[in-house]
Amino acid sequence: PLADLQVACGESGAMLQAAAHVRRAPYLQQVTPSSAMVGWVSLATGSETLEVTRPDGSVVATVAATGTRQRWAQLRELEADTIYCYRVMLDGTTLSERIGFRTAPGPDTTRPIRVLAFGDSGGGGSDQLALARQMHGVPFELVLTNQLIASVEYGWPAVHAAVRGGYTNGLTTYNRRSRFGTMSVWSTYAFSGNDESLVQTRAGERYTAEEAARLAGMSGAHELGHQLLHLTHPYARPACLMSPVPMFSYRAWSRQLSARDCPLGSDPAMTPGAYRGFSY
Repeated sequence: PLADLQVACGESGAMLQAAAHVRRAPYLQQVTPSSAMVGWVSLATGSETLEVTRPDGSVVATVAATGTRQRWAQLRELEADTIYCYRVMLDGTTLSERIGFRTAPGPDTTRPIRVLAFGDSGGGGSDQLALARQMHGVPFELVLTNQLIASVEYGWPAVHAAVRGGYTNGLTTYNRRSRFGTMSVWSTYAFSGNDESLVQTRAGERYTAEEAARLAGMSGAHELGHQLLHLTHPYARPACLMSPVPMFSYRAWSRQLSARDCPLGSDPAMTPGAYRGFSY
């Protein structure tokens, strides 16, 4: 939880007055048991670095940022399930308060993954505002909703959303509060809904409750491939789980999947770490 990180690092990560040129505050990407990336957007022309320490203040690393405007600091050789603190510096001047992150646990962990499930977030009533306050206090990694999701994606995935009428069924993006710095959102409505416009985008497919649950789980596995393994979309490889569904015809999509014909690592897009940063 964020409160634990604030207690450990002593501050909240707020940007300081000297950071007027920073256009996007620091956020985490690709947190693994031994590595992490921190990104931010800056107009500075000087040398920006990320200072990483343990909670007691002992310095672990000072990493030079790479990139123009979009800055990246790659952290390596970290310990699993461990809190680290960091702050952004510019030519020796502190730009942000210290804040922390916890590296991902090792494969033998028994730590649970938290899931937040909710329906329509509404139009700003008291109950919806109460839900929003709860969401801001929960470091969730998975979000399950029964509503279709209006797409604001850009790049190749936007083509699929466009032919669906502007909707998507799932996405993975960054979340500074979550354990891995990312979260996946996906909807059950594409499987459980049967209004005519939706059925048309499914090429006439209608699902039983059992089939809908199975297909929704497969859709969720696709998003977790983005979140946990940072896989991308292997276009023109319909046997791959990470191949996107052009419309909402999940039955036709699922029948083409084959772990034998598209194992992990068989395509650059199916290689862990292929996606270098969540930029939604």
